[in-house]
Amino acid sequence: MQVQSRFVPQRDMAVIGREVFQPELEGFIRWAFTEIFDRLADAGYRTNGTTRDEPTYVVFHGPVTPDQSALVEVCVPFVGNVEDQGEITTKTEPEHHEAYLTVTKAGLDFPAILESYDAVAAWVNEHGEMLEELPSREVYVTEVPQAGPDDEVCDITFPYRPAD
Repeated sequence: MQVQSRFVPQRDMAVIGREVFQPELEGFIRWAFTEIFDRLADAGYRTNGTTRDEPTYVVFHGPVTPDQSALVEVCVPFVGNVEDQGEITTKTEPEHHEAYLTVTKAGLDFPAILESYDAVAAWVNEHGEMLEELPSREVYVTEVPQAGPDDEVCDITFPYRPAD
């Protein structure tokens, strides 16, 4: 696979954030997506789950390893009004460019996933500069639990400012 780039418009997102270590990550992500999708359904939003046209996001505010925790935000974009409730908050993310590399379900395994992060980061450093205010993220394009090991499930992305 090759690193690509795209423009992402401004979007509103329902978010649950928590400081986690790598062994807690998968369980937290699954729980948070369920909480957010349930809240959006309660607010009258219909969703088709996670698709290429309606992706979901996990934003990493630092490295998450077995020995190092960081803030991780699970995010589901929506259009309209959703009130903050419990651990769910809402935020508006500004438009931006992002570099990305699509990975399979097998490619999400730790520590192999780190190679994809390194490849995208290197591409950004050659073609622009990182946006400190928008950290790296995983953009999910399908339901990971139902995917096969060779199915494309996620884009590893870094928001960036293109070089002039």
